[in-house]
Amino acid sequence: MSVFKFLKTPWPLFLTALAFACGAVGGDGEKASAEESPALAQAGGNPAPDFTLIDLNGQEVSLASLRGKVLIIDFWATWCPPCIKEVPEFSDLYRTYSDKGFVMLGISVDRGSAVVKDFVKKNNVPYPVVMGSSEVVNAYGPMPGIPTTFVINREGQIVEKAVGYRPKSFFEEHIKKLL
Repeated sequence: MSVFKFLKTPWPLFLTALAFACGAVGGDGEKASAEESPALAQAGGNPAPDFTLIDLNGQEVSLASLRGKVLIIDFWATWCPPCIKEVPEFSDLYRTYSDKGFVMLGISVDRGSAVVKDFVKKNNVPYPVVMGSSEVVNAYGPMPGIPTTFVINREGQIVEKAVGYRPKSFFEEHIKKLL
């Protein structure tokens, strides 16, 4: 059974959380595509796997369209306490550095976009948020849990992979070095 079939069944939330904790992460996946990647994404100068996903307004967002920017991609969910803790910090980073060539992109692995739209509106999230797909999660895996966050340089290479919560200063240090 695929992660998405599992996530779309009426299982209790704790079973979904267990799937995420075990590395079986996924998202909405509608209208999403990912390039074939022979190897899973890893830090250390490997190219970030390209993707095209749908944002909360129904628009396509591709990694290729963000090339030339310093980028943080954060795989997260609205029910994940460490993910929720990071959102205001990522919002601050986005507001501080977006006019200097930095882009923050949230990839939600929630079951549907309605709960994500509500969360983004309630929390005044200023950066783009897209709905994840199994292809993109697999391309960027393995993910033993969420949040899993990638720092990508202007050339499209992954320079850092962080699993779990990291303070704002951790990401700010990377952003400053790469801008």
